[in-house]
Formats: sequence, structure tokens, C-alpha cells
Amino acid sequence: MAEETRHTACPYDCPDSCGITAEVEGDRILSFGPRADHPYTGRFLCTRGQEWLRRMQGPERLTAPLLKSGVGWKPVGWDEAISRTVEGISRALSHHGHQSVLFYSYAGNVLKGNGAQDLFPALLGGYTVAKGSLCGAEGLSGLAMTDPAGPRPRPESVLESRGILLWGRNVAVTNPHFMPLLAEARRKGALIASVEVRTTPTTSFSDCTWIVRPGSDLDLALYLCGQAIRCNGLPEGAENAETFAGLALGMGRKRVIEETGLDGKDLDELEAFVLSVSPLSTWMGWGPQRARTGASLASVLDSLGMLTGNRGIPGGGVAFNTEIEGLVPEELGSMAGANPRIVPRNGLGRALLEADPPVEAAFIVRGNPVSQCGDAGSTKRFLETCPFSVCLDYRMSLTARSCSLVLPVSLPLERGGDFISSYWHDIVQETAALTEPPAGVRHELDIIAEVAAGLGLPDRFHPAFEEIGRHIRSLDWLEPLAPGMWRARPKPVQESPFRFPVSLDAPARPDASLRLVTVHVQDFNNGQDLRQAQTADALPKAAFSTADAERLGLSPSQAVTLANDRGRLAATVALDPGMAQGTVVIQQATEGLNVLVSPEVTPRGHSCINETWVDVEA
Repeated sequence: MAEETRHTACPYDCPDSCGITAEVEGDRILSFGPRADHPYTGRFLCTRGQEWLRRMQGPERLTAPLLKSGVGWKPVGWDEAISRTVEGISRALSHHGHQSVLFYSYAGNVLKGNGAQDLFPALLGGYTVAKGSLCGAEGLSGLAMTDPAGPRPRPESVLESRGILLWGRNVAVTNPHFMPLLAEARRKGALIASVEVRTTPTTSFSDCTWIVRPGSDLDLALYLCGQAIRCNGLPEGAENAETFAGLALGMGRKRVIEETGLDGKDLDELEAFVLSVSPLSTWMGWGPQRARTGASLASVLDSLGMLTGNRGIPGGGVAFNTEIEGLVPEELGSMAGANPRIVPRNGLGRALLEADPPVEAAFIVRGNPVSQCGDAGSTKRFLETCPFSVCLDYRMSLTARSCSLVLPVSLPLERGGDFISSYWHDIVQETAALTEPPAGVRHELDIIAEVAAGLGLPDRFHPAFEEIGRHIRSLDWLEPLAPGMWRARPKPVQESPFRFPVSLDAPARPDASLRLVTVHVQDFNNGQDLRQAQTADALPKAAFSTADAERLGLSPSQAVTLANDRGRLAATVALDPGMAQGTVVIQQATEGLNVLVSPEVTPRGHSCINETWVDVEA
């Protein structure tokens, strides 16, 4: 059989959305690497992208349905697995109607074709569904309040910047294909600066870094706005300028120093950088906006860009997410008469345990809520006590381990004809199947269609999937770059006044001694850690500042327990001399970590994951 070159794309919930090229012979992948003609990711495939082969071929891969039996799992055939799923859902529906079934999906991958799956709960009247973002919606809402249709810098615009400010954005880990552009911008004379809560590979790369306490950056940004007003005055034509000026000029220097932990010299240097370097582009990260003040922070940083004269100029501006809207047909998943019950995603477990009528069946696809949502202990208790729970996944996750039935599914690189866009760049890509899934594994959409048929529902799912593909291929604002690759043409910028924020959200008050920050890693994203297939055999590392370690009497490698009113987590001590005081940092997806994490949501219904406090028991 002849070798064949196939192009596809990485569909992880990651801003880079890498292009992938593979040489395939029959069902064998001979080579696997970056797609060279991708404008942003063609130079290399990051660690997460390289892991796809392990995920497709590794020992963690599930190849048969698994039914929880006593203290273990037993393989069952697909007929029995589908029958049990239909019976579990039917039983719940007969007891309390459509709201007695949970349909949970999230960002296990961010393929556009996933919209077809949302027809499943709609066809049965709505189910119970989770809403609210664990990721970036809070920051986007803040930018929508100030400048919803205004100009936003594109990645390559940093080549025209004289200053680049990474505000809580650990590019080297979370957005690695931005690094070559930043390096080129530096060669052209740009200064690269970071505002962070700890030392990271990005702070090591930066020309200057300011370490601040997490949660203090709203005060810091507001203070910088006040200094910009003192220096430049207020711009003409902007709405709410005088009211905002009152807020900004009222933020005192002493308070900012006390809240951030910066000394006067550091604050002066940051102020000089922001006010004197132009054009300046500011790139906000995802962590700082996962809090009650997240939208306010985005609004104030946007205001800082306006007040320093960087809005809309080449090499200037404020960026967060780049959303390519219109790729999925409007009203695709809507169904007349559907009346879903909405529960908060970040408070999922507590809401489900308290639901009336009760939820008696759970159907989970493309999500790992026990690993991702706050107060994971409540989510785990719900799944373990729910009369029926099924998880569709390719490996055992923390969520799968808590369910009564696990159905093995194909991975996105084993099914083509879907599409992926980025929330950092403007490229849209079509996926291709690199290989067939292992024997005994089925595609998610096929499983959903089969379960739906058992419930007496028509197959609306495969036609909807095809409709999404036809819609995307027909869009005249997608400019072809190469086979299966398009660039989204920028939409015309609407002329509208900038709106300064007039009220800012108040931060949560600590209920323990240290603020817990959960951080992304290079090896995987969200809940995709393959180690979740087995119970952890070593304690996770909890990083403390050297000052906090001395104050608390902690030493490296010492065993400690982090605790709050939601739970406890055993860990070992690691020291970070560059970290802000009052902070403890642990890597995301650590088993048991999200037991501690706050289930609270912002006023807009999004996560407050980074507003979690813990005490330390030595």
C-alpha cells in the first residue's frame, strides 16, 4: 500500500490549534509532525501535540465498554452497554421527566462538529445541562463592556510593537507558538515584560518581570490607569471617562504597594514601562480572569490601552481571546419546546446533589468535571450515588472512574471531516483521519445516535454534523490558504465610542491563610493527564514562597496537608524564591486538587477557580 500524506489539526482546548502532517501507510502512521505551511504553528509541534500518538496507541487506551462491578470493572459487549445506557436514561425519564437526566459536555476537544451532539438533550426536552465557562468567558465579557467591536492586535502585530506586556500570560507553556514571534519582535528592538505571581519559563524569557500577589492586579491596573490620566489626560469621545477617572485617581500608591507586594522602585519601573514605551501591546492571560474581578480586570486593562494611546495603532492594543464567530449555523441545536434545567458548571456537584426533581442519570461526553470543576468532591459524590452514570472517553479519567459505565470512544485524529479554529490566531482547519480507531472503539456521534434510537429518537446528529461542514466550506469570508486550511478575513471594525467601566466587581474575601493557584503545564491541558487512569502513587508538589515557608516552618520535600471547609489534599513542599507571598501553587489535573477549589461563580456565571484559599497543616 502506498504512502500518503495527510493533513489534520490538533483539537485540544489550546490557543495554538496546531496544524499536523502525517505520513500514513494503510493503518500505520510512519511520521507525525507540524504542518509546515501553517502560518503560525508550522515550525514545530508542541509537547501536547506530540502526545497524540501516545494517546492513540498507548496502554491507557480503552478498547471495550467497562461496567463497574463491586470494587472493579468488567468488560461488557456493546449491545449490553447501549442497552444499559438506554435503560438508565429511560428509568430516570419515567421517574421525573427530562430534567432527571444530566447531559454534560465541555472542552475535551473544541471541534465545531460537536455542536451536533447538543441535539441529543434538546430532542428529549432539554435535560439538565451545565452552563458557564471554566476558561475565558469572563475576560471576554469584560472586553465586551468596553470595546466590543474595537480593534484587537493579531499575533504578528507584535513585530511592530516596541513594548509587549504579558499580563498573567505564561506564553512559553500555554501558547508556545507565540514564542518565535516574541523572539523576532525582540530582535527588532521590542522589550518584553511580564506581570506574574511566580517565576515561569516566560518570566525567564522576559526582559523584565513584576511578581505580584494573585488577585491584586485589578488594583494595580487601576492605579496605572490613574497615572496615565495624570500624564495624558482623558481621551475625547470616550463614554464614562469622568466617572472612570474618579475610580482610577482614587487608587492610592500605598494601597497598591501593600496589596501587590511590589516595592516603590518596582512600581515606578512598571509605571515607566507602561507610560513611556509605545506602541505597547498587552496580552492578558487566562488565569487572572478566573475570579470575581476577572471581567473588571479585562475592562481596566483595555482602558489602560486606551489611556496610553495604544488602541488601534500598529503594534499596540490589548488582546485576550480571538473568537472566530459564525462557523456553526445559527439555531443548529435549538429545538422548539425544549426546556432545559440550567446548573452552574463550576458549582456542578452541589447543584446536582440539591436538584429537585433529582437527577437520576448522567451522560458525560468530552468532559472531565471531577478534574475540572470546583468542589470536585461534591461532583464525585453525585456520580457515585447517581443510579446510573455513563462517561464516554478514550481512557480512564477521574470522572470515568466515578461513573458506573465507561464507553470507549475514538480520538479526533481518528475521524475526519470536522473543523477547528483558534482563539489566538485566525486560521480555520479541517481535520482528516490519520488512522482507524482500535477494534471495539466507536465514534462519539455514532454512540449518541444509537442511544437516541433506543430511546425512540431520530438520527438528527449525523445530518447536523454534515450541515456544519457544508456551512463552513461555503463561507465567503474564509480565504483558502492550502488544502483544508483557511484564513478568516477580519470583519470591518465598527466605529463606536470606547466605554470606560463605571463599576468594578469586588474581590472575594479570604477565608484561609493562603491563596491556591492551579496552573497549566506543558504536557497536557485541562483534565487530559493520562496518569488519571491510575490512582496517584506519589504526593503532588505544592510550591510556596521562601518567605511563607520560613513563616510557616516548612522545609523542602516536607509532607503537608492543604485544607479548607471543602476537603483536604496531602502534598510535599517545594520552594519558589520568586513567588509572591501568600500563595501556594499546584499543577492542574492533580488528583484530589479540585476538592479544594471554590465552586463559586462570578456575577456572569463563570468560574471563580482562582479565588480559593487554604490553610497548611504541617
